Parts: sequence; structure tokens; C-alpha cells
Amino acid sequence: MFSSSSMISFPGYDLDTVSPPQQIQSLAFVSSFLALILVYHIFARPSGFTSAKQVAWIVTTVASLIMTIASVPFVWDYFAGRGDVKRVRAFPELAVVANRFFQAYLLADLSIGTVHYRSQLNLFTGWFHHLFYLGIVEYAIRQKWAHVFCLAACMEFPTFVLGIATLFPKLRSNVFFAVSFFLTRILFHVVICIAYFLPNNRPLAPSAATAVSALTSSSFSMTAVAAPIGSIAPAVLLTCVFPMHASWFLGCLKGFKKRAKLRREAEKASRSAVSVVSLDIFSASVTDANLAPKSTPVIEPATSAPLAKASSSPDTLRRSIPHARYLKEHYMYCYMRYSHYSSRYAHYRVRFRGLGLRGPASVKEQFSKRLPSLRPTLQRLSSLESLSSLSTFSSLASPKFEMLEFKFGSVSPLAKKVRKTIMMSFPTREDVYRTLGLGRRSAVLSVAGVHTHRRSCPHTTGS
Repeated sequence: MFSSSSMISFPGYDLDTVSPPQQIQSLAFVSSFLALILVYHIFARPSGFTSAKQVAWIVTTVASLIMTIASVPFVWDYFAGRGDVKRVRAFPELAVVANRFFQAYLLADLSIGTVHYRSQLNLFTGWFHHLFYLGIVEYAIRQKWAHVFCLAACMEFPTFVLGIATLFPKLRSNVFFAVSFFLTRILFHVVICIAYFLPNNRPLAPSAATAVSALTSSSFSMTAVAAPIGSIAPAVLLTCVFPMHASWFLGCLKGFKKRAKLRREAEKASRSAVSVVSLDIFSASVTDANLAPKSTPVIEPATSAPLAKASSSPDTLRRSIPHARYLKEHYMYCYMRYSHYSSRYAHYRVRFRGLGLRGPASVKEQFSKRLPSLRPTLQRLSSLESLSSLSTFSSLASPKFEMLEFKFGSVSPLAKKVRKTIMMSFPTREDVYRTLGLGRRSAVLSVAGVHTHRRSCPHTTGS
């Protein structure tokens, strides 16, 4: 049993969360609303944003930047806790004020848009989206889940990127926007949605938090206490919002596909335009020549014909330059691809058809072809039988025996085949001595047309 002064804490649940007073929340909402209207009137006309689309993105860009900055402490807690949403602290002073600011942005955007850029307020992405999020944020504040909404506020970063690209087209980067949108509004959205579906990660509703606080302040048995199960509402809301994000991302991918198609058509049109211009120049020159008035023939000196031919040569050269450049580019491209694939083919041919796959017959054939060049040396080997050092060399171990004793460790099948090929291709030391006539006495041996006699060494006995 515990006294009334003893408290039991449940990991992941902050039962002492106290929201800021209602006066502070109202002040934050009103000041944010007026500040956003002032920002719009400051940057609308003097900055040069003349189009309705650019003007409509002024307030949205500023609000998305502020919400992204406000989400940094909550995202930091999330990643510091290794993806545990229960590790995200409430920070009610920051979370509730940020939620009120977002509500002020939604109302300010609708109010200013109704007056100044009504054509940009769509029924779904404008009115329905803003009113729906007004209700979500108010519900999160009343349930003391403002930190959950601030954790998801990092999804406003792609909105800030898109707003900057709209206001300043030179800074536009479609790839950066698509990557940021996928990481925040698709991947991160799915991860935290699954996390809040798990029973241990669900945040407590105010009624459950009150009941748990009453239990911890009274006397009870420790074994009778179990961690409460929170509400599934955050996971349901995240699930309802995800189809809208997925449809926006699908539209982004369709935009990539459409721009790529337009780029290909533009390149094709530019190539055809070069040919059409060349044809127009040629036809115009022919027409001018046909419409020229025919005058009486005048005898001119012989030097006039080469001058006329020289004057028309620059036009012909100018018409042929685009075609020559086009042919050269395609030739260089085909040549580079041919060089690449030929080098890769040679590499793999050497790799898979190299020495490791050659049979012992080819090595023996090469050895037999080179053996006739050793004929003079083999004829003089009989005079070396009297050397005392030959007995020492003849008693050495066989290379084949040494090869068998060598340990390869973990040998691959290809290495085993190479070892077998080498062992079968080269003769042993005894075979060399027997071939050169340095072993025991035997019959005449014919090697590549060279006749040698085997004689016994002084340390051996004939058989």
C-alpha cells in the first residue's frame, strides 16, 4: 500500500501537462492574424509580385516557414528517442501557441484570398482544406495533443520549398521539392501513423489522464495498476489526411512525366526546324533565280564565272553545317558506345575464357612445339653426367609431391581446376631426368626428333 503522497508515473505519458491560459492563446491568435495580413500588404505590391499566383503564396510561404521552425524541438525529441513518439515532450507553451498561429494563418489566407486572389482559392484545396484543418487543430488543443500536431508540422517544409519556387522562379528545383515531399508527407507520415496505431503509443485523452491522476494520488496496490490505453484518434486523423498527400505526390510525378514529354517534343521540333529552315533557304534561292529578269546575253571575261561560284559557296556551307554537326554527334555517340561494349566484352572474355578454362592438351601442345628449339642443348647434356652435383639434384623431392602437399585453404572449383591443369601439364623432376638421360640406364628415348641414351649415375645401380 502507498500513501497519498506517493505518485506513480507511467513512461511515455505526461500527466502534468498544463496548457497556457486562454488569454495568452487568444492574444497569440489575434496577433498572428494581424501580423500575417500586414506581411501580405508589405510584400504584395512593392516587391514586384504581380501575378495572382505569386501573391497567393506570400502568406502561405511565411506560415510554412514558421511552422517548420516550430516543429524542430519535437522532431529532435523524436529522433533522439530513436523513433519513439512517447519520447516527444509536450512543450505546451510552444505547442499551443504554434497551433493557434496555424489557425490564424488558415483564417488569414481565406480572408485575404476572398478579397485579393479569389481565383486561386480552390473549393477543395482552399476552403475545404482550411476549414478541415481548423477543426483538427482545435480538437488537438482541447485534447492536449498540440505536441502531436507540432511533430507533424515538419510536413510544411515542402510547402515552404514550393512557395519559394513560386515567388522566385530562378530558385525552382523540382527534384528537391519531390524528395522533400516524399520524405516528410509520405514516408514520415506513414511511420508516425503506424506508430500512433500501436496501443502503447496512443496519447491519453483528458478524461483518461484525470482518472490516472486520481489513481496515483490515492492509496492502491501496485499490482493493480496497468498502463492505460490512449486514444486512437490521432492515428485515424493521420490516416484520413494521407490520401490527400498521396494525390498531391501523384500529381508531382505526373508533372515530371509531362515535362519530360514536352522536353522531348521540343528537341524533336528543334531538329526538324533546322531542316525546314535549310529547305526554305534553298527554295528561296531557287525562286529568286527563276524570277530574275532575263537580259540580253553579254559577253563577260572568263574570270567572272569563278567569282559567281565563290559567292554562292558560303550559303551552301552554312546550310551543310547543322547536318554535319548532327552526323558528327551521332557518330561520336555510336563510337563511344561501341568502344565501351567492346572493352567490356574483351574483359569478360579474358575473365571467363582465360587460363583457368584451358585444358591440359593445349599446354602440352605448346610445350611440344617449343621443345625442338632445345635440340642442341639436349645433345650436349650427356657430358654433364660426371658432375657430382647431379646426384644431389636427383634426390630432391618431386614438384608434384610438393604441389599435393601445398594447402590452399578454402579453394574454389575454378582454383581446383587451375591446379589440376598445372599438375597435368608440367612433368615431374624424375620425368625430366629420365627424358634428359640422367636417370637409370634404359633404352633410347626420342624427344622431338632428338635421340638420347639413359645412363646410370655413379650413385645408382642398373636394373
